[in-house]
Amino acid sequence: MHASSLRRAFLWSFLGFLGLTALVAIGVVLGGEFNETMLRVLGTTAAVSAGSVLAMACAAFRERERVTGGLGIALAVVATALGIVLMWRERFDEDLGRATLLAVTYAVAVAHAELMLLGRLPARYRWTQWTLVGLIAAMALTLTPMICGEIHDNDALARFLGVLAILIALGTLAVPVLLWISRSERAEAESAALVAAGAAVGGAAPRRLALVEQLDGSWRGDDGAVYELRRRG
Repeated sequence: MHASSLRRAFLWSFLGFLGLTALVAIGVVLGGEFNETMLRVLGTTAAVSAGSVLAMACAAFRERERVTGGLGIALAVVATALGIVLMWRERFDEDLGRATLLAVTYAVAVAHAELMLLGRLPARYRWTQWTLVGLIAAMALTLTPMICGEIHDNDALARFLGVLAILIALGTLAVPVLLWISRSERAEAESAALVAAGAAVGGAAPRRLALVEQLDGSWRGDDGAVYELRRRG
């Protein structure tokens, strides 16, 4: 099966799984009184949904960086599994709770960083992506000793985390804005190049053809014809 077909099959399976968990949650909500078991079921469906969202973000990045993307998926799976085990234990386990919180912290951090690196910014803007990744890493590393119970009631550290959170929020908004700006600049440059090329050949602009990949691996153009692409160089 072609790679694109596998991706589509995976995405449809993912949507079906989310729909199934939603139906289970609805059935629990409508089926009886709220009790401890019902809350655990709802918590499990929420954990699975959240873990799936994190894994999907990392899966998209995995197409570019297999190892890093795979690490993010593994962290999402581990965090989800630990959270479910913690919810279904009869008694709260402090060590398991800390391990779960650590796994969730790093799963969210890695997924956030990979999502921010997913778009390709031009070189003049790329520093914003790597600065944001550094801030996310600093946040996760700073939270680690706090989660492990090694630091208590540190006002300076709390203020530092607050500053980090503000900068991360700013960077998270800035990256997609810069992506949009760079696409707009690229489109304008391509349009200008087409006009210039057309003027160079006597006013006839080069032809542009939009291609859509088909299930069999071929490409269909907007002119209705089918093409086979081969990479050169």
